[in-house]
Amino acid sequence: MSDSSPRPAKKMRKGTRSCLECRKRKSLNGTVAWLQRTLPSGTSGRVGSGPSLHVATPDARDHHLSTTRVADGATRGSVDSSHSSNETGDAASPFGAEPAYLHSLFNNHVLSTADRAGEQHRLHPTTESRTPDAVEHYPVDLCSQVPSLDDVRVVVTSAADWWTIHNAVLSPLSVDSKQALIDAHPHHQTPVPSSAKTAAWLVYFAITLLQLPRNFDSTELSTIADPGRLVQRIFTHVNDFISADLPLQTRDGIECAIVLAKLSSYLGRPRKAWLLTRRAVTFAQLLNLDRARRRCTRARASNSTDSFKLRKLEANATVWESLTGLDRFLSLLLHLPVAAPSSLSQREQAAPRDAQNTLQHMMGEQAYIANRICYRDQLDSERDAEEETASIVEDLAKLEQTQSATWWNLDRSGIHDICTATPVLLQMTHRYMAIRAHLPYLFKAKDNAKFGNNALACMQACRDVLRRYFAVRTRLAEGVFLSRACEIQVFLACVVLLLHRDRSSEYLPPTDSWESDATLLNNTKIAISKAAAGASDSFTEMLVSALDQIEHCLEAVDGSRVVQLRVPLLGAISISRSAPESIPLEIPTVPFWAIPPTMSSETLGIDEAIWDWPRDMEALDDELAFWSVDTSFHGIPPT
Repeated sequence: MSDSSPRPAKKMRKGTRSCLECRKRKSLNGTVAWLQRTLPSGTSGRVGSGPSLHVATPDARDHHLSTTRVADGATRGSVDSSHSSNETGDAASPFGAEPAYLHSLFNNHVLSTADRAGEQHRLHPTTESRTPDAVEHYPVDLCSQVPSLDDVRVVVTSAADWWTIHNAVLSPLSVDSKQALIDAHPHHQTPVPSSAKTAAWLVYFAITLLQLPRNFDSTELSTIADPGRLVQRIFTHVNDFISADLPLQTRDGIECAIVLAKLSSYLGRPRKAWLLTRRAVTFAQLLNLDRARRRCTRARASNSTDSFKLRKLEANATVWESLTGLDRFLSLLLHLPVAAPSSLSQREQAAPRDAQNTLQHMMGEQAYIANRICYRDQLDSERDAEEETASIVEDLAKLEQTQSATWWNLDRSGIHDICTATPVLLQMTHRYMAIRAHLPYLFKAKDNAKFGNNALACMQACRDVLRRYFAVRTRLAEGVFLSRACEIQVFLACVVLLLHRDRSSEYLPPTDSWESDATLLNNTKIAISKAAAGASDSFTEMLVSALDQIEHCLEAVDGSRVVQLRVPLLGAISISRSAPESIPLEIPTVPFWAIPPTMSSETLGIDEAIWDWPRDMEALDDELAFWSVDTSFHGIPPT
């Protein structure tokens, strides 16, 4: 049979898997039901169930952002339903059409909503771990941690001015002076500020508590019984507050995350600070804070008369610049790439205009070089890695030439306060970059003469780091705050010098100054012990104890002592005076050129392969790292 008529189209039965309209309707109904469970009862009427409506209307989304706050019971849900802006007065942020997007962000590894805002890319609502209901798991009463205004005045007067050193390289936030901290007291303001502002103020105050002198008398304070315990309580409460996604959906929440990351770094937990910063960068991009500076420049060029809009754009740009600056600082410390995409691929062309912009420009260049070092460490080819290292060293030399020769000279007598110490700390960071660039070749120089210059430069950079740390720590008054990041850099430099204390090797350079390495190491341990009273004493004791045990191990010429410890950038190592027996090595998980070979018996034996170099993140928190165990027996300890 030859029938030329076309075959009838197959009619899809509603309710089957192939029915696209039914699938759309099911997805929409499920989203509406999720919104009705999540949003307050007053907004459920705005969510429609028809196919022509979006998943959430702008009014419903704005009301959802402005009414669900983490605070005490009197604050939550008291906002007017007609309020359509967030806590900072900004317009509602373009999170995309799906309300569940922010809560599935980390499960889907998404950084932008540009390609997901359309109807065809809508995400199905997920409520696994980051739904607004998760806020109920963090019953944080921030107001209960706020001290009295009189006690705040006493503490701020006694503490050091820590804003100066950070505003030199980072953009100042809403609190940038001592008087601003007093004026921003939550109980001093009318009306009461938002929960995010209260949390940020508490973190500012906790950082101030870290700078109190050792002889500070806290008995005169009525609401602060123990400043050290208050710092820990503030960190715990604000960390629980930031753990929910809702606070980070506002500019105030981003600023709170920035200062909390600073506090975490000051307490000796830079890995926690790095995680907070990366999360804040993601939400800041969703709020379009990364475009604020460009939009502000265009508005000024067009002679805009809207002063409120200009102030808002300027505030957004300041928060983003401070966030990226902190991101750069942590990337320099942790040997990790920066999170801000504007700094990942190319050097920022920021022309230095004054002293402050010069320091910011230098930190930006250092962050660019740090990213290249991270890229170098990912290379599998030894030849490519050596070529990239040569280019990195050349860029470091060019950056050093941007400042005069006198600027790089260390003058201890010129360090009077935190402001004059800022250039010295920046020099210390520059030398730390040199250590990172040359470190993979330091242990190879004994067997390969072409790496001799790398070993010389690495050893000299370690000495420069220790000298500048000792100068800053001893010249500043007792109790003045110095970031825990410096101790991490110093600990690495001390270990490198101790591992090369024998002068018999040809590639080790002679000491080029009046002080010997032994004197320099001893002075460094004394300086570490002079940490501020508010910092963790156990952290500094752990560092000094680890260095002492390494020295005792090296003094045991019979090889009877073995020390196991974990070092930043080196990972977990075992140190013994005698060379270990040959052990079959497994397949390394890092580039083969980055693994230092076993040293000969006349110098030092490293009897454990450093497989986790250089990205051992657990080695960078004080509660997990910087441990050392003196086993005091012959041979290799069991692994």
